[in-house]
Amino acid sequence: MSWLDGFTDNSWLRLVRHNSTTGLFSANGSTISPTFSVATWADLAALNPTTYDGIVVSCTGVGLGGSLWKASAAKTRWMLAGPCYLANYALVADQVAVAAPKTSLTKFHSVTLPKATNWAAASYSIMRDGDFLRVTSLCEYVSAGGSHSTTLTRDYRFGTLNTTSDTLIEQAGAYSVSNLILAEKMEFVRLSSTSLIKVGDITTDPYKGASTSAAETATTVTNIDSADMYFSIAGKMDVDGTDTYTNTRFVVELVTPGN
Repeated sequence: MSWLDGFTDNSWLRLVRHNSTTGLFSANGSTISPTFSVATWADLAALNPTTYDGIVVSCTGVGLGGSLWKASAAKTRWMLAGPCYLANYALVADQVAVAAPKTSLTKFHSVTLPKATNWAAASYSIMRDGDFLRVTSLCEYVSAGGSHSTTLTRDYRFGTLNTTSDTLIEQAGAYSVSNLILAEKMEFVRLSSTSLIKVGDITTDPYKGASTSAAETATTVTNIDSADMYFSIAGKMDVDGTDTYTNTRFVVELVTPGN
């Protein structure tokens, strides 16, 4: 047993304690997992953050390699406590080319933002108000014996279907036919459970100072807390010829401002 057992009430210390008899850990008078780890967002959402206030738990099923979440009694929810990469498609095996007919949309990649029913029987997503998706995408022109006379349009979509029929939240228009590489960085901020807004231009440098472009407006989406959501990139060409474009990199990170 711990030497702290001699105290009548030591919960004010807010320390994690180990019971050598039961093999369990406890904090603030409540038993917690000895591994400080859960498998899914549903497992984490089932834990009342008020009970575990200040405790950091690893959720192995959210993000590449898992992610860390901190219980907040003040916010009555689990808060992202570190980097959370939802996708990093960067290998040759990950590359996806526009499929025939090339004038129809081909979905390149997508990521999932799971929702779960929490301890209070309410649904919420891993993405909360103020959180944003930081996106990096790279598409490259690939010659198949023809001349470079085609352009590529990229769609960024968000919804419950995980198809090219999900809500269009941004479209990167066709560039000049002289462009062989299309590199883009963007951030999509959750303003509310039913709205997202893009931050930054469709460009390699999303923050370039003054601009003559009009301010972005929010896009209405299906309630993010109501179901698993999918964020995807798709592309189509203006000509169904021998040349093509290939999505060679797609990186998506979930970022929280921490407030």
